[in-house]
Amino acid sequence: MIKVTDVGGKEKYINCELIEKIELIPDTLLVLVNGHNFIVSESPDEVIRKIIEFKRQCHMYRSTDKIIIEEVVERKQGNQDAAVTE
Repeated sequence: MIKVTDVGGKEKYINCELIEKIELIPDTLLVLVNGHNFIVSESPDEVIRKIIEFKRQCHMYRSTDKIIIEEVVERKQGNQDAAVTE
């Protein structure tokens, strides 16, 4: 989800995975795949920057989760190996 501001100054959170296209008409229009439209005060470049930042954060968490899972598996294998040798 990204935070955008409508032309009335109200902040909204939009699922960036649902954005089909961004138009400049002269305001920024977000067209969603479900047919809903939102006019926001951010420029198209700013919306794209927010989407990129959101996706980077999601990827960072997934990468961190993968590392943690790998560490847990290695510990379990190490504990099993130690139990076998005792």
